[in-house]
Amino acid sequence: MSVLLESGAMLDRDFILLLQDLAGHSFALSVPEDEQHTVLASFCPKLPITADPLFLKILVDCSGSMDGDSIRQAQKALSTILGELSSQDFISFSRFGYEVDHASRKMEQCTPEAVQKLSSLVDRLEADMGGTRMEQAVVSTCQEVSVPEKNAPSLLLITDDLYWNDGSLLREARESGHRIFTIGVGSAPAECLLRQLAEQTGGACEFVTPNEDMAGVIVRMFRRMRGPQTNKLSIDWGSVPIWQSPLPLSIFDGDTLHLFATFAETPTRKPTLSWDADGKTESASPEIITGTENRDLARLGAAQRMQTLGKPEALALALKYQLVSDQSSLFLVYLREGEDKVTELPEIHQVPQMMAKGSHGFGSVAGGGFVGGFGMFCAISAPLGGFPGNGLLRKAVSAVTDMVTDRMESSNNALSPEPGSLAAPQTPRELLEHFDKQALAHQDYARVLQLVKNIEGSDHLRNMLDDFANQEGITLEQAWAVFLDWLMIRLANEYTLSRHGKRLLRSQMKTFDEAQHTAFLSSLDHRFSSISAGAWQ
Repeated sequence: MSVLLESGAMLDRDFILLLQDLAGHSFALSVPEDEQHTVLASFCPKLPITADPLFLKILVDCSGSMDGDSIRQAQKALSTILGELSSQDFISFSRFGYEVDHASRKMEQCTPEAVQKLSSLVDRLEADMGGTRMEQAVVSTCQEVSVPEKNAPSLLLITDDLYWNDGSLLREARESGHRIFTIGVGSAPAECLLRQLAEQTGGACEFVTPNEDMAGVIVRMFRRMRGPQTNKLSIDWGSVPIWQSPLPLSIFDGDTLHLFATFAETPTRKPTLSWDADGKTESASPEIITGTENRDLARLGAAQRMQTLGKPEALALALKYQLVSDQSSLFLVYLREGEDKVTELPEIHQVPQMMAKGSHGFGSVAGGGFVGGFGMFCAISAPLGGFPGNGLLRKAVSAVTDMVTDRMESSNNALSPEPGSLAAPQTPRELLEHFDKQALAHQDYARVLQLVKNIEGSDHLRNMLDDFANQEGITLEQAWAVFLDWLMIRLANEYTLSRHGKRLLRSQMKTFDEAQHTAFLSSLDHRFSSISAGAWQ
């Protein structure tokens, strides 16, 4: 089977290959390597689903980076959660950005009234809470939302994880006594922190892109939450290994657990995984150990082992197995013939890094189509391979973008002159700039529109928008919102609205569904076919 990207594909999202309807089963593979043997053992434990009440705290990211596909995915996830709750369950709902907002300071039983209240909160959810302060949010939710006495709570965190942490969040999470289950949303969710949060608290982690099945993810998460809490995990390899993968705190029904080990001699006994669940000891093991000559298995084992070694030992292993890490880089060497060799020093070029499409409200990948907005590039100079994996580069790009955007918007707002001192915009670009400045100074769309409509020498534009509003059966204020949205898309390469400006426009566009939006844009394309950034024409 060959998998190829289509011509013109952009590096603006994760590539996801889904293999479905594969039955999970336990197996073990062994490969010889330099007088040692590497073994991969995969276990598929079977665990029952309990009938005990679920005590669930929901924490959803509403920071600016969630705008677009991510916040819509979060709403879809939360709507699915409502269908998985039973009347004996208890729940709380919190959202966060720069601050934390708890709908209640105590967990409430899932009565029809409580579920309806949560449904209303989900319908009004927006990515309007500024920057991301995840540590504050997790700690506050764990400590300040009370749990009925003597019950073990679980916390479900939904975020795009564009957050950098020095380890204090993981420490606080471990000490909280909560099992944390994480769902990474968006077209390029960062992996490292969310996976660590789940693994170090006995929870589980899932990542889902906008075109994947969100309902299936939620059902799997609830199956894990409702399963028995496992502990005392151990594995008997049949002989003492030189090294083995660290064991997780918990295992879940339906999940596959992969463990590596290195031996000085050929292993002969099949490995057995054991655990305790509700005071009862269970186990799982493969039927046989299958030998293989595929050296990639040893490389996979080495990559796992590197995570447990100090820097000198990890670097030596990376060089031996040719692995890219935070200490080793990947270089491509192209050898030229003598007559083709260059005689001058190479030029240094900055390679633009694309923001994930659908993040921060820039475009959408949902349904495979383009739904307004535009891409964004951020130039970063760094040695190839110089960044660790697990989305650190995406975190750095997002952090820089948020910081620069916030400072620019704050600066523009502070320096914005009084409305009366602004000259009327005379070009399409000036109109967007004028709208942006007023959006930063005012929260009311009607007030902003009143200050930007006075376009000198463009009576025909106002007349055309009057006709457009009458033809489409919408108000003049709505017609202007549609026109400004269309103009933002048309001039995306010339000017970028601030997040405040885009948020104000989106507040007006919510009254239209996708079909109406597409029809409006098509009509404006016909009416203003010759418009440019510098002239109405």
